[in-house]
Amino acid sequence: MIIIGLIAFAWWWCEFEPLQYLIDGVFGYFKPSFYLNWIHGGLSCIKCVAFWGALAYTGDVFTACLVSLLAFILNLCLQRLK
Repeated sequence: MIIIGLIAFAWWWCEFEPLQYLIDGVFGYFKPSFYLNWIHGGLSCIKCVAFWGALAYTGDVFTACLVSLLAFILNLCLQRLK
């Protein structure tokens, strides 16, 4: 059940447009650099958000990889439906 919740959180984080507009706005105030672009890309990537969120929540690398993989598969399936 935790895995499903973490996948749902990652999907919500990446697909909720007001939150993404906020993230884009915050990063718009800073001068572009390699590290800021890397962090900004990571905050909008469902695989990255799922992995780091699961790792922070569970502390288990295997669970984090599983959540990231399942979130990526869910994203691929939803992209094909659009």
